[in-house]
Amino acid sequence: MNIVVTGVGFLGKHLTSHLRSLGYDPYSVTRQAYNLRQISHIEALFKHTGPIDILYHLAANVGGIQYNLDNPGTIFYDNVMMTTQLIHQAMLHGVGKFIMIGSVCSFPAYPPMPTNERHLWTGYPEESNGAYGVSKLVALAQLQAYHKQYKLNFAYPILANLYGPGDSGFTDKAHLVPSLIKKFVSNPNEVVMFGKGELSRDFLYVEDAAEALVKLIDVDYPEPLTIATGIEVSKRNLVRAIVEATNYQGKVTWDGKKDRGQLKRSYDVHEMKRVLKWSPQTDINTGIKKTVEWYKESIR
Repeated sequence: MNIVVTGVGFLGKHLTSHLRSLGYDPYSVTRQAYNLRQISHIEALFKHTGPIDILYHLAANVGGIQYNLDNPGTIFYDNVMMTTQLIHQAMLHGVGKFIMIGSVCSFPAYPPMPTNERHLWTGYPEESNGAYGVSKLVALAQLQAYHKQYKLNFAYPILANLYGPGDSGFTDKAHLVPSLIKKFVSNPNEVVMFGKGELSRDFLYVEDAAEALVKLIDVDYPEPLTIATGIEVSKRNLVRAIVEATNYQGKVTWDGKKDRGQLKRSYDVHEMKRVLKWSPQTDINTGIKKTVEWYKESIR
């Protein structure tokens, strides 16, 4: 089976590793080799790989809240240009299945809780992630249209907030978990936390996400499918898990200001369980412990 994975970042590395552990030999598409915003590079990619059975599209331009707020135009342009042209070429070249990674950032800013796939088109995404969230919806609309007209088979997993070993905790693109772990490891005396700790998310361990994505190879479900734990974790409880995992002995101070971004997110995972006959197995404490261990080793 010829499997191609665009994007060799955090999730891409775990996905290709999991695929190899199962006997597959995926081809990883790097930005150094192919600029997926340029059609000539996409055409060259398909010429190089030959017929593709499974194409995982993970490549994206996205970061944490501040990065997304500062770069909405770049984020929208990069993601739409990459994905629109890649989907079209996948159709022209007869790709067996196009697995597009969706994002919970595409859900409306104030959806019902727990949120499910039917809520995707019921409102504009939260402002700080709006450009990224809409770019993912553009891809979904195109895949649905191409499935209807050209019979392009696809899957559209919507991943909850990922974390785990290999995450980027060193740049302005850092997400919540790696940025907090870096704070607690780097500041032994006191850590000042933004907000009141009320912000909550569904945190999905990256190796669980990779396992779910591999299951989609053998599942015929051309519809949005939320991949999450179904468990809402507050920022305060996340900090507790990090404090325990890092054995932090210093002071933790909450500044009491309003948290930025959408305050709460929780997801209905009944459809995921029904379609995949699977659930994530890594609880937040275990996942944070493994992530902290990796991070400490990486900075030695």
